[in-house]
Amino acid sequence: MTITEIKSTVTAETVSTEPLGKSKRYLRYLLFFLCIMELFDTYATSFPSTVLSYVQADFNITDARMSIILGIAQLGAVGAFFVQLASDKVGRKPFLWVSMLGFGIVSLGFIFIQGAVGLTIVYFLLSLFYNSDIYTIVVAEEAPIKKRGKWTNNIMVIGILGAFFVIIMRIIFIGDGSDPNWRGLGYFGVLAIPCALLLFKVKETEPYLKHKEEKAKPGYVPTPWKEQVLKPFKVEHTSSFIAVLLITLIQGLNTSGREMSQIYINRYLTESDYNIYSAITLSFMVLGFFITGFLSDKIGRRKLCYLYAGMMPFLKLIYVYGIRSNNHTIAILSVFVACPLSAVAGQGILIMSRLLCVETMPTDLRGTSTAWRALVYAGTCAIALFINAGLINWIGLGDSFIPPAFLYLLIIPIVYKYLKETKDVDLVNFTE
Repeated sequence: MTITEIKSTVTAETVSTEPLGKSKRYLRYLLFFLCIMELFDTYATSFPSTVLSYVQADFNITDARMSIILGIAQLGAVGAFFVQLASDKVGRKPFLWVSMLGFGIVSLGFIFIQGAVGLTIVYFLLSLFYNSDIYTIVVAEEAPIKKRGKWTNNIMVIGILGAFFVIIMRIIFIGDGSDPNWRGLGYFGVLAIPCALLLFKVKETEPYLKHKEEKAKPGYVPTPWKEQVLKPFKVEHTSSFIAVLLITLIQGLNTSGREMSQIYINRYLTESDYNIYSAITLSFMVLGFFITGFLSDKIGRRKLCYLYAGMMPFLKLIYVYGIRSNNHTIAILSVFVACPLSAVAGQGILIMSRLLCVETMPTDLRGTSTAWRALVYAGTCAIALFINAGLINWIGLGDSFIPPAFLYLLIIPIVYKYLKETKDVDLVNFTE
């Protein structure tokens, strides 16, 4: 059944309000666990970048070398490719364990970093666990059809509390920046390890169990590994999937503007201003998650992609050049307004690409398609950071963020021509 056929047959009578076989009580528990998981995901993936300038100073790492280190670390997401492939073979739950424990292990490793090599290893593991995206598949497969966007963004909203904990921990361990203890930020993230015990009550997803039953039937012929890997490029929905990969590629090429922004901004703001900036950015992001969740289910994924992609390059211009103004008010406003809006738009595109990656594929290919997305993202992030190392020596750190930002505008024609709307697709009964 194609996406078009599904959309034409889904009616008010056929759309269920919850997945088959799962009680509302269980779904509430699942939502609670995924919120906790996203909280630690957000914390573990946020706090290292917020103290990167202090790590850089302690280990005497130049901007260009830091870009290379982060580029090498991004290759950790290649491991996520195999994790997601395996999730189509053995299920989603085992890799929820891997991700949750991974966030705690990365935080523990951050506490004991010794030099640039240790920093590279920690960031490598962080890239692996962050890009696994297994929770996105779980949400897509278990959430009620009309609420997938809402579920995803509610989880992200709760998860963003992890970033607020980052601010609190920065205030405690960084203070005014005169005697920073950046290792202390790892303490909170270690709590992800005992919290992983909550997974004992989480069940395998309904669509995967249904797929597993199909595989157990007599006469079922398993798909060879190589064919399984290439299958997303051979189904009817391939054009939409390739569009998602192109969006992911553009996101990856902009990774230097995300990973190294703290180093750039911290050169112009005091520590107290930076904490205020962080709080404003997070507040905007929480509001943005609610707006993204509501609009993605109401007006669709495509229109949101148009909006967010159109905003990104101009917001980047405002904050990169505005922060350099000799007028302190203009400098502060440019960062306090443009950066938060840029974060909202960037996260919005990220959410849409993750959601679309699983909504354009049947159950047996969702892990595989997500794996391809992680691989493309890892490769382009690494390439972007290696290129950025050269751009930094040529035009400077902040200016190196600008050229790739204008690539976001290419998302608009890509979405318009190739991406199908998926907000009403029934993922339980979605087959090739």
